[in-house]
Amino acid sequence: MESFAEYPVNMQEKICKCAFYQKIPPKRVVIRQGQVADSFYFIISGQAMVTVLDEDKRTGDVKNRILAVLKDGTCFGELAFLYNTTRTATVTSLTTMELISIGRDDFYDIFMSNRGQEPEHIQFLRNCQFTKDWPIQVLLQNPTSCVFHYYKRNQVIVPDSTKNEYIFVVKSGTCQVMKKLDNVKPRKLLQGRAISKENFLTDTYKAKVNTRLRRESIDSSEKHIPWSVTHLNEASNKDKLEPVFLQVQTLKPGDTFGLNILKFDETDVNVPNPHLSLVSNGSEVLMLKKDTFLRHSNDKVKENIRHMFQPFASTKEMQRKLQTAADWKYFKAKQMKELYDNLKKSRPISTKLKI
Repeated sequence: MESFAEYPVNMQEKICKCAFYQKIPPKRVVIRQGQVADSFYFIISGQAMVTVLDEDKRTGDVKNRILAVLKDGTCFGELAFLYNTTRTATVTSLTTMELISIGRDDFYDIFMSNRGQEPEHIQFLRNCQFTKDWPIQVLLQNPTSCVFHYYKRNQVIVPDSTKNEYIFVVKSGTCQVMKKLDNVKPRKLLQGRAISKENFLTDTYKAKVNTRLRRESIDSSEKHIPWSVTHLNEASNKDKLEPVFLQVQTLKPGDTFGLNILKFDETDVNVPNPHLSLVSNGSEVLMLKKDTFLRHSNDKVKENIRHMFQPFASTKEMQRKLQTAADWKYFKAKQMKELYDNLKKSRPISTKLKI
C-alpha cells in the first residue's frame, strides 16, 4: 500500500503488530461526521466516498457535499486524533472494501507519543533555539498541548496559516511552505530605451513555481522598475489561467512554521500573514498550541523570537515578484531571439559545399 510505505520502518513494524483486518460491504458508513473517533484506517482494496454536511446559513437547509473518493492504497481517519476533535466528515464504502484499522490507543502510541518519563519530542524541543528561556515543563503537565505526528509525502499539514492554532516544528524530513497566487502572463514591452537585466530588476528573488502540469524555476524579482519613457502593456489574451503555487521556503529539522506570524502584543499588529500552506515531503512534525506558547512566554522569549524570525512578504509583494519574473523571462527571450536573428543576417550561413 502506497500510504503504508510512506511511513518509516519502525512505524510500519508497530502498525503490523497492532492492526486488525476488516471487510466492509458496499454502502456502509465507516466513519460518521460528528462522532467520536475510535480508529484509523488503511484501504487494502475498494473505494469509499468522503462527504460533509453543509448548512445554508440563510435558509437553514442541510446538504450533503462530496469532498473526495478514496481508493486502495490510501488512508483516512487521523485528523480527529491529531486535533482532538470529533469526525469532520463521513466516509461511506462505494464497493466492498478491505481495511486495516488501528485503534485509538495504538494510534497515539505509534504516532503521537513515546514510552519513558519524558517523550522524545519534548526532549527535541529542549534543544530548539526558540524555546530558550521558555518553561518546557509546562508541556509535561499538559501533554495535549504538544503532540507529534508523521506526515506522508505531499500531505497538506496546514491548508491556510490564518486558520491555524498550532506552531509546527520539523523533527525529521522536510516540509514546504507554499503560497497560492494568481497566475500571470508576461506584459509586452513597448517602445522606449534599451533595457538590461541590471536596470530591469534591482534585486534577485529565487522561487519555484508549481502548477498541476509542470514545475519550473523562476529567477527574478523587483522592488522598483526604473521605467522612464517605457511602459508595459498587458498581454491581449484574457483567458483565465490556473493558479500557481509559489514555494516560499523549505523547512528542515529544527525549523518552525507559525512563529514569525505570532502577535505577542499590540506592537505586532502589522505582522503580515499572507495565507500560506504547509506541505510535507515526508516528515515528523511537532505541533505546539499557540495559546499555550503565548501564555507562558516571558519578555526574553518574545525578544528572542523577534530577533530570530523575519515576517513573510505580503501577498501583494509576492504577486508583484511573480509578475516581474514573467516580464523578465519574456523580455529576455525576445532579446535573445532578436540577437540571434541579427547574427544570422550579418553572417549568412552558406549552403554550398567545398570540395
